[in-house]
Amino acid sequence: MVAIRVDAFKGLAPAISPIKLADGAATTALNARVEGSSLVPERQPTTLEALPTGTKAFYKWLDQYWLTSVEDESFVESPVVTDTWKRVYMAGGDYPRYTAYQVALSGYSATDSIADNPTLPTTSYRLGIPSSDNSVSVSVTGTADADTADIEKTTAYVFTYVTDYGEEGPPSEPSNLVTFFLGQTRSLQFPSNPSGNYAFSASGAKKRVYRTATGTSNTEYLFVGETNFSATTFTDSGTDADLGEVLPTEGHFRPLDDDTTYAPDGPLQKIVLMPGGFLAGFAGKNVAFSEPYLPHAWNPANTLVTESNIVTIISSTFGLVVLTETRPYVAVGNTPEAMSIVPLDINQACVSAKSAADLGGQVIYASPDGLVSIQGNQTQLITDGLITRRQWQAYEPETMLGVTFEGRYYAFYDDGTNERCLVYDQQATDAPLMEIALHATAAHVSAKDDILYLKVGNNLVTFGTDDTYEMTWKSKKYFLPVDTTLAWGRVVADGRVQLRIYIDGVKIFDRRVEDSLPFRLPPRTRGREVELEIVESTKRIDSIAIGSERSEV
Repeated sequence: MVAIRVDAFKGLAPAISPIKLADGAATTALNARVEGSSLVPERQPTTLEALPTGTKAFYKWLDQYWLTSVEDESFVESPVVTDTWKRVYMAGGDYPRYTAYQVALSGYSATDSIADNPTLPTTSYRLGIPSSDNSVSVSVTGTADADTADIEKTTAYVFTYVTDYGEEGPPSEPSNLVTFFLGQTRSLQFPSNPSGNYAFSASGAKKRVYRTATGTSNTEYLFVGETNFSATTFTDSGTDADLGEVLPTEGHFRPLDDDTTYAPDGPLQKIVLMPGGFLAGFAGKNVAFSEPYLPHAWNPANTLVTESNIVTIISSTFGLVVLTETRPYVAVGNTPEAMSIVPLDINQACVSAKSAADLGGQVIYASPDGLVSIQGNQTQLITDGLITRRQWQAYEPETMLGVTFEGRYYAFYDDGTNERCLVYDQQATDAPLMEIALHATAAHVSAKDDILYLKVGNNLVTFGTDDTYEMTWKSKKYFLPVDTTLAWGRVVADGRVQLRIYIDGVKIFDRRVEDSLPFRLPPRTRGREVELEIVESTKRIDSIAIGSERSEV
């Protein structure tokens, strides 16, 4: 008496011989997934609408607006909870930039489609505030107070630029030391204003003036006053007692941008939000960090360096994962100045920046040999033993777009022949891979909606929200110890299922099974190697069984 029963379905493990696969594992698994050990078809995406031509990245903002980019840009919302301007920060284009609600939606109509609306954001600004390479010139006029005419004072001035959003930049070069007596007025002449796409409007931007206190050894610059951004002069007639706060923006430089003198490795390629309210970004071999809750301010002193060029970064629960052309790193710390970086003990490069994604406390990415998982300082080639390097390379991992959703990792790939999705299900350890006949080139997971949005072709779609695919699943080869006659079969499913049975490589059964009752197999069904296949099914399948006796199925 011999029976073969599949009631705990699994996926693929291509490196393992079909005969040596675990029970329930497959040699083909297309458009299927395992739920509660049953086999169910994946659902097709729902097309929402067309995206602007050339879109490479998109982001759902404020629950209703779609920000899009023709570059592979990352999007990070303001870490300031009370940000009334609802700013969004972007990197990966010509230079890091940001936008705000008041300027991002110019010309937008809620009744028009994404493609018919202007590309959002319609207005954005360079991230960071420049400092002046020149100092103010200062002249002293007026008459000294009679009772203090013999007390000489010495001071120096700096100034800063302040954007329409109150973001203050680093100080200018200090002025020459200025000598004066109480009662005399110091007249400041500003150098020319900076050019460039900064948030400096005539009505909202400012210049702030600071100077050193006189008669002390204190070299701190203290607040004097502010004026309009367009002002060319400023007058100071106050005393030391009138000075305000200490200059707060020493070291608050702009992020790495397209100024090759300032940033030889180019602009930030990606930014992510860290738990301490600061941003992390990278360019070349450099990992940079903004000041907490000040995304415009980046102190070069807080830069970390890797041995080889960085491919991408991912913020996870255990730190910042830094993936390079040679090996991964993890950077940890609660503040920008406390961040430190260590290399991890695995020599696996990241071959696709877009393949990296966080799967519930572990970061997964595509390497030359397979998928690598990082959890804290622990690393693992999680497809080792499941897929060979040669098999993996056939997927063209350099093309992979990785995204995690509902506990699974999806890698959309283009191997030159097929454009599909390779699925890694961490719950199925011995055969965790499946495929979907779906290809996407950009993705965004909305945690609030609990929806995975994809770019498929030129359309924005929602993943797994439409009718079911027709799934195909073919079992491992079951090797029977003796040449056995098989007479009965049974499929427990939610509806009609197309079942194929192969004996010693020959298809001996190809029939639509209408219900869950046992059925007879063709006469003289004998052999030693058995394969079971479900073809083009849209129904849930709980089990498949064949045996010599009716009671066995």
